[in-house]
Amino acid sequence: MKLTDFLIEDYGFSKMELKAFFTGHRGYHIHALSDSILNLDSDERKEIVDYVLGNGLDLDEMDILQKGSARLTLPEKLNVTKGWKRRINQKLAHTLVDADQNELIGLGFKGTLVKTIIEELRATMEYQDVRSMIEMLGPHTIGNRGWEKILRRIIEECSANIDTVVTTDVHRLIRTEETLNGKTGLRTVEIDVDKLESFDPFDEAIGFQKGQEAVDVDEAPEFRLGGSTFGPYINQRVTLPTAAAVLLIGKGKARPVI
Repeated sequence: MKLTDFLIEDYGFSKMELKAFFTGHRGYHIHALSDSILNLDSDERKEIVDYVLGNGLDLDEMDILQKGSARLTLPEKLNVTKGWKRRINQKLAHTLVDADQNELIGLGFKGTLVKTIIEELRATMEYQDVRSMIEMLGPHTIGNRGWEKILRRIIEECSANIDTVVTTDVHRLIRTEETLNGKTGLRTVEIDVDKLESFDPFDEAIGFQKGQEAVDVDEAPEFRLGGSTFGPYINQRVTLPTAAAVLLIGKGKARPVI
């Protein structure tokens, strides 16, 4: 979902030019279908990788945190900027309004400041006014290094953690839709970009809908597939729906009974 946001908001693709796929294992692929990018080479793709990962962002050049200054220079409203500056503004605003104590500390806010944010600042702040939020911290100074640390962690959380090798390799093969993944037996299926959050591969990507198979399971944790729960199993022979049996065999947890 982060990646589709980058492709639409920053690179100007329309949703009609994007296709999302579950690969049948752990990965998801986003295909950008546009003649304008067909000839991008590996170096040009690496530039896209660096951008969506947030590599090399200069907070000074972005006019967010000036070197040697402890004052953030943010716009009054979240929606007046685009790109990384928008993401940083929005994440910072969500953090100040919604984050719990552990999340605030994890981003680098100190204990006394965390208490001020939760007990005092949230009672009066306006979500859309990021600059006022920061100014309302008042005497509770964070310092240039403190803000640098917080903003770098925010950048890390906003970045899209993509597979850099797959993205930059112009010779990489793309898994064909409706093929079965040999590690799971699940199907490669297309997902509506707007439904990525609700997509459940353990219900919507099952490759085998019928039949049962006996397998010898070495060890497998409890798992869910097709609306049913199976396991845990340890050194057992069990008869399972074909999809569940193939999943365990593909993951190296079981062997077929011959």
